[in-house]
Amino acid sequence: MRINIVSYFTHNKELWKKIIKCTIAYEIGSIIILIPQVNENVGVVPFLVTLGTLFYNASGTAGNQIVEMGLNVVMMVPACIWCALVSYLCTLYNQHIESANLYPFGAGIIAAIAFFMCIFVTAYYRLKYPRLFIPALQGFVIPIFGLTSGIYNKQFNVMSIVGIFYPSLIGGAIALLTNLLIWPETAAKVSENAFGSALASIQNVLEFVESDIFQESNLAFTDLSASKKLRQNIQTLDADISKMQSSRTEAKYEIVVSHYCPTWYKQFAKTMSGLSRNLYGFSMAVGREGEIMLHQKIQAQLNLHRHNHRDEFAEQQHQQSLRLRKQQFEHGDTMMSQGSGYIAMGTDKLEGGGTVSRIEYKLISHLHSSIQPEIKQFIAICISFMKSIRHKLAENSAIPMHQRPSGSDQVCHIKDLARAMQSLQDAKIILQKQNEDRRAQPTEDHYLIYTLLFSLTQFGKKMIELEEQANQLIAKRAGGKYPRVFFPRMNFKKWLGKANETAQDQRAATEQVLFDQQELLQREETRKSTRNGLVDDTDNIEASNGNIRMKTTAAMTNNKSSNSSSSSSIDSEIIHEPTVSHKPHGTIEKRMSMESDWIDDDQSPIPLQHAPGTHVWNKWFHHISEWLKKDPTRYAIKFTVTMELLALMAWLPINGVNEMYVDNHGQWALLSAMVVFNFTVGSTALQCFFRVLATIIGSVCGYLCLLAANRNHNPYVLSVMTLIFQVPMWYSLLGGKYPRIGFISLLTMAVIVSTGYTDRYREGIFDPVWKRALTAIFAILVVIIVDQLLWPVWARKMVRKHVSDLLIATGIQYSKVASLVCQPNTNSYRYKYTLKDAQCNTKILRRQHQLCIQMLGLAEMEPRITKGAFPIDIYRQILDHELNILYWIEHLLKVQTFITKRVRQLIMNPMNSYRKELAAAVHLYLFTLAGSLRTKSSLPASLPSAELARQMLQQRQAELWHNDFDKLNDMTPEEEKNVALDEEQVKSKQLRGVENHIYWQTYAAGNVELIIEQEAMGELVVKLMGQHVFRAATKDWIV
Repeated sequence: MRINIVSYFTHNKELWKKIIKCTIAYEIGSIIILIPQVNENVGVVPFLVTLGTLFYNASGTAGNQIVEMGLNVVMMVPACIWCALVSYLCTLYNQHIESANLYPFGAGIIAAIAFFMCIFVTAYYRLKYPRLFIPALQGFVIPIFGLTSGIYNKQFNVMSIVGIFYPSLIGGAIALLTNLLIWPETAAKVSENAFGSALASIQNVLEFVESDIFQESNLAFTDLSASKKLRQNIQTLDADISKMQSSRTEAKYEIVVSHYCPTWYKQFAKTMSGLSRNLYGFSMAVGREGEIMLHQKIQAQLNLHRHNHRDEFAEQQHQQSLRLRKQQFEHGDTMMSQGSGYIAMGTDKLEGGGTVSRIEYKLISHLHSSIQPEIKQFIAICISFMKSIRHKLAENSAIPMHQRPSGSDQVCHIKDLARAMQSLQDAKIILQKQNEDRRAQPTEDHYLIYTLLFSLTQFGKKMIELEEQANQLIAKRAGGKYPRVFFPRMNFKKWLGKANETAQDQRAATEQVLFDQQELLQREETRKSTRNGLVDDTDNIEASNGNIRMKTTAAMTNNKSSNSSSSSSIDSEIIHEPTVSHKPHGTIEKRMSMESDWIDDDQSPIPLQHAPGTHVWNKWFHHISEWLKKDPTRYAIKFTVTMELLALMAWLPINGVNEMYVDNHGQWALLSAMVVFNFTVGSTALQCFFRVLATIIGSVCGYLCLLAANRNHNPYVLSVMTLIFQVPMWYSLLGGKYPRIGFISLLTMAVIVSTGYTDRYREGIFDPVWKRALTAIFAILVVIIVDQLLWPVWARKMVRKHVSDLLIATGIQYSKVASLVCQPNTNSYRYKYTLKDAQCNTKILRRQHQLCIQMLGLAEMEPRITKGAFPIDIYRQILDHELNILYWIEHLLKVQTFITKRVRQLIMNPMNSYRKELAAAVHLYLFTLAGSLRTKSSLPASLPSAELARQMLQQRQAELWHNDFDKLNDMTPEEEKNVALDEEQVKSKQLRGVENHIYWQTYAAGNVELIIEQEAMGELVVKLMGQHVFRAATKDWIV
């Protein structure tokens, strides 16, 4: 038991460091306001000092705390000035009521209107700029206390407003000093740790591949459990890469003390992200191979039983099938088990209603075994190379040194990795020679094996880039032996639009979804403005000798440099001219009717459904309607109405009501509503439940503290009890599953302890407890009612809408990518424009997928009263398949840039009509699934499979490759007999042959896997929405 406790604290050392720092700061803030001299001069709301240590707690970096306090001042100063002016106007009004015969309660009306305006503006900018989300809480506090009390006074006291301003800053200063003195945490340190963890994760994946995927004997890989563990390691790597990106982004926005500027890591981080994507593709290809070969192994056993036990064959087949399904269920993950049902090995129809004919993989085991030694050698060298990079960076303080490698691990140079790349090239040549000897047409076996080699080749190239960038980073090291100070350089508006990543663990899931959705909206606006700039540039196009030349602005040049790694993969035959940077414009709903944003006409065709009005007032109403549809606007209106209703009692035209409202802590209801108000109905209800639970916990703990200290007779006991109770609350906030419970518990305990200790309102010791609970319950009721009446947002509906939009956008993206390989001239403006468009959409679709997953988490919070449980597992599987589809589309986009001009002319372009039919079938299939999800309607009896179009395209393409094989090699076998080739020429011919066919076959593999994934997704949509079935029809029609 003791060993387990010690192990737990050891593994969570960083978490407990944060808890200790936050506890010390909170305790100091609580003790300070117990001192009578401080309590009397700390302002009208003393517990704001303690809340300052909570809002700006010491769990983050010191730079982040300084920034948060600065933003806190930015939000509070305008609110203070506004509330002070309104309070002064109210006192002037009250002074002249009798002399000017004014309405006696006019000050209440003035305060109510001013309160509405202040709350609305603060709430609007709180959501519009996510960086202001936490500082805006202090902005709300000013009008909550400043415009609900003292509004009928005839003497103006400026300290009634200023006394709300500075206490929280005192608490923030206490938390900052604690963070600087105890285990100081800086943005540079967090960023360097994240980079070190990401590099270690890449090395762990490579070591797992070497030890578990490729065994010592060159046998076929059939262990699905190892494939599942590989996927888990890849997921861990993705999480580390994401943390690395977010920490680097946050570090460049803060004052950093380090040897390296955070912006220097940008290209390094981009390359590491590319390594992660290549490993993801490798894991998918390996997992698919494992499923295929396992199925072949079991099929061979079934055939053996069929031959030896003909009478017992049916029973044996049944038992083998059950064992196979059990193994796939136990060892295969969700993505593989769904997709594996569609991997075709025989000639029968698919089990479960699939529409694809099964593909027969006859050669995959032999092909895989023939190249496995070269792959193992490549992986081993990559591991040593990664160790060398990590050691080099750690020695130069770029990442932390956790473990010093042995001497053998440190010696690995770029020539060793070049030798590893040569081993992959040898593997390609082996496959090429087998093709030449057999003179057979390429099949799906070759496609999958070439995909595996392509992923590893790209990984090796990224490793070379990583080595070069590591050397460049070390060469930039500043300050010599001592670190330097780097100040942030940023666009202030852009910085405000990004959520604070360091506070992500303390936010609710709904808040994170809001921030990500808001970021997508801002990206849409950026793309729209970029599009306008692009249109201005296209007016200056000059046609010269039939070539399109564009004038490139400085902004476009910057965009081009950021996308250099994507466009640099175009083969050497392409002459790189200045290209036009482009980002697609408009929302998904506005883009879904167009296959491509490229148009030949001067004006874009506008769908009649969205045609703008011809009158001026049409445009005005359109702008107002669009503004009201925005999330910040709706959130601000709902929030302001809620707060106005809860504060209405303070302004009622009844004598003594305002005093009763203040004396009974009516503002506490406003504080409760402030922290429970959320985006969706389910999340609001859940936060309300958390609020009630946390209020009870915090109130009871505060009451016990006051009871033990006999209210204010023994402040030492009060401090000790506060220290004891806050530790589990901080653990809930920083390390628990529901951080909001810990946050509200700490807030409530601070309010109860401070209010009971000062005893300004002469209450009983238990009165603050039940008043706190009552105001919280009343606030929750008002929040729920307003949330239901004003634009209620149901997460389940949002899930269907977001997934439907994602599928439609995916179909459009596939059509764009498919159109690229149909272009014979890769120097044309049309090709480059569409390429940039597709590259930008790739990132956007990935973000939309993440948003769908987050929204799915919100759907779990919503109860279904009239129906069964929400099928969240099915939606998760759909999104898993969608993630795979997005990867394969990205794979197609990357691979097509390597296809040479000669291969395009001889093999790809003659099949453009077939490729167009394939793209249309894929798009139509995804559009059908999206329509079913959006309208909650059943799917047709039979879905438009793209497999037939793919098979026709593949057959014709393979015939062209077989017929034009000699043309691609530029020399016929008869010519080879008459010409003596030296070793270099033979090697050059082999490499040219490899380059001529590996890329288009790898491209073909993407289509195979994409169709498999989308048909697996179709089966899941059938489970969700149903399918029309003609019971009188034959089985072949409905299956």
